[in-house]
Amino acid sequence: MGEDSVARVRMATVTPIRPGIVIPVKPPKPKPLFACAVCKAPPQPVPPLDSLVTCQSCGSWMHHECYWGRTADADEWREYVRWLHAGADDEPCPAKEICKACQAKAGA
Repeated sequence: MGEDSVARVRMATVTPIRPGIVIPVKPPKPKPLFACAVCKAPPQPVPPLDSLVTCQSCGSWMHHECYWGRTADADEWREYVRWLHAGADDEPCPAKEICKACQAKAGA
């Protein structure tokens, strides 16, 4: 296998052996996109899941900062802070993390 045979192998991978045969190329899978339900930021790649809050009613994702800074009320904040200070990481947070749309539906 000299350099001449290597060149032939390379040529075979670039040009089809038979002109009528076409090998389809699969397009790459698109990365899942994330749009925050609170701030309505343009779709972007999904950030690490520990930086997201999931609505317990509809399942939409929100930035942690958007939910606790814009959506949560004082009672939810108190429950969350008590849970943080208790250090019960094995138990889920008792605060009901619900997006604005679901809160509006429940209030209507």
